[in-house]
Amino acid sequence: MRSAAHAGHVYRRCGCRDEAGKQFGAHCPELVADPDHGAWTFSLDLPSPDHRRNNVRRGGYPTADAARAGLRRMVEGQAAGFSADPNQTLADYLTAWLKDKQLTLKPTTYVRYRDYVTNDLVPALGAIRLDDLGHSHIAAFTHTQLAAGRGKVTVHRCLATLSSTLGVS
Repeated sequence: MRSAAHAGHVYRRCGCRDEAGKQFGAHCPELVADPDHGAWTFSLDLPSPDHRRNNVRRGGYPTADAARAGLRRMVEGQAAGFSADPNQTLADYLTAWLKDKQLTLKPTTYVRYRDYVTNDLVPALGAIRLDDLGHSHIAAFTHTQLAAGRGKVTVHRCLATLSSTLGVS
């Protein structure tokens, strides 16, 4: 595989179709004439455990710089061992994390994590894209839980579980 410095490709494409109904994609004649036509996309080959090609494409970026930033985040995440899809929701990520951890955690720890994930974190934060999760979401979760009468220790344990899932120290 290519080095991270040369990984991926950024290009512009659109959804225009020819007379047969086939998309032009990156070969649309209007892309040359109109700089505002189409959207920017990146493509990246990622390693796969089964040695099959694993090409990830993400589009809809308004500028080439935004697409390059998305590509850079994906490459940096791969280099750090983080292979989540930037469009993945927190609910999907937490569910997968919990399934992976079931084999390595003590049974009582797993049950506690499972309860916090399924009863607290997923209902409150699950719809948020993992890439978009920020301090404001976590602070709002904390304030909402405390206002609903949850104990500080319980809220702290929910936050500790979230911190553990995200690998935050």
